[in-house]
Amino acid sequence: MIKNSEDTKKVSLMSPKVDFVFKRIFGNPEMPEILISFLNAVLGYTDNDRIISVIILNPNIEKKSIDDKYSILDVRAKANDNTIIDIEIQIANNNDMVKRTVYYLSKLIEEQIFEGDDYTKLKKSITINIVNFIVVQNKRVHNTFMFKEIDTHEVLTNVAQIHFLELPKLRTEGIVPNVLLRDWLLFIENPEDREVSMIAEQIPEIKKAINQLNVLSHDKEERYLYEQRQKSLHEKVSSLNHAHRTGFEKGEIIGIQKEKQLNLEKAKQNAKSMHSDGFTVAQIVKYTGLCETDVIRLIEGVDS
Repeated sequence: MIKNSEDTKKVSLMSPKVDFVFKRIFGNPEMPEILISFLNAVLGYTDNDRIISVIILNPNIEKKSIDDKYSILDVRAKANDNTIIDIEIQIANNNDMVKRTVYYLSKLIEEQIFEGDDYTKLKKSITINIVNFIVVQNKRVHNTFMFKEIDTHEVLTNVAQIHFLELPKLRTEGIVPNVLLRDWLLFIENPEDREVSMIAEQIPEIKKAINQLNVLSHDKEERYLYEQRQKSLHEKVSSLNHAHRTGFEKGEIIGIQKEKQLNLEKAKQNAKSMHSDGFTVAQIVKYTGLCETDVIRLIEGVDS
């Protein structure tokens, strides 16, 4: 559970563009109204079409996922009409976003049907990708894809949808289909912007998101995890860039044993830093993955 910090010192807000923070805000089962408002904005739902409730299917974040630079911290939810929705935010362009999205959408569909099931049970599956790079070469911030006839554009079925929200286009006054979606994307892009503060006074769900972000940003443990996730994502970008330059696949950059050793050394360094910052042994064990004995030995200087 997130705790309110007693530290009143002004701190910068964490960035919702980091998947850890995005999931903490939009994947918070205690505040489903935030996700509901965002989804209605993305999907353009109004009146009778509006999503009125959601169930967060993957609310937890495992420690190993934060340190794993190739893990995906997505938000998966089921809407009141049983639509399955998966939301992912990506800062760096791995040049595989489109194909990976198609693969994950196919998995969302496959997981609904078991052998012998009636295909009429299949519910709508939607993937929403918020990206900090350009995917579609047009001026639209929001692009939606589904099965259509090529010439007449008749929709075959809406059972599968892919949405791309491209933040760079927002900065260049790209076309946004509705005001609420623009407001949410402005929050994700820069929650400390003055315009976002004014928007929050008009949109209660965005105000709740900002308040939640403030709580997260002032929480010592949450900020530590945020910084660890930033490091992991930075390492991912560096690894991919190196792989591109050398022509190696990302899995060939370093051997498995060397990777494990590097992770262990990083965990030890993190443990020392956390001890210096006043974290308890139990907290260090929880957030580094080291066993209690190893942590105590590090603190006592036996294993340095």
